[in-house]
Amino acid sequence: MQQPEPPRRWLGKFLSHPGWAGIGGIVGVIGLAVAIAVSVSDGDQPETPPRPATSTPGPATPPPPANHAKRSITGSWSATGGDITVTVKEVEKTPVRALRLHVRAVNHSSSGRVLQLFGNFTAVDDQGQVYTPSNDPAFTQWPGNLAPHGSFTGVIETWDRAQPKATTLKVVFAKVQGVGATTPPGGLTITGIPLPA
Repeated sequence: MQQPEPPRRWLGKFLSHPGWAGIGGIVGVIGLAVAIAVSVSDGDQPETPPRPATSTPGPATPPPPANHAKRSITGSWSATGGDITVTVKEVEKTPVRALRLHVRAVNHSSSGRVLQLFGNFTAVDDQGQVYTPSNDPAFTQWPGNLAPHGSFTGVIETWDRAQPKATTLKVVFAKVQGVGATTPPGGLTITGIPLPA
């Protein structure tokens, strides 16, 4: 009587059958498709490399006007008369073309002095334009009184507009007041003060 084949031998013959090779290929393809589907569903897709950040340049800042730097001139233009020295430290041209002078007054006397502005100050440019100070305290600040060996800095803004062709200014304080005060003939005069363009 013929003995049945051992299971291992039977399984080996089954797996070596040509039909099983085809089935194995199909199963392999199905397994690969399932693996890809699972990978996609799990979000394991390859990441897209980030794009480099870009910026859009804003509008270019317009250059300042050619005469912007000349709207104000600083320096030291001075005159001494008797016990008083008056120095113009800065000349500005305002947006409405008025003049604004920054002036320092120093008293070298042991007595008080008064350097009045209104009715005592005049300014004339090289074109003959005469300038009068504004009496509005928002624009003109002038202490006037000088303590013994004291000083102050005031601001004089003019009502009048600067002449376009004017290049220099002359400033005159007609009189210095106080006990023993003296004033040079023609007043305390500062000449050659340059004007901004």
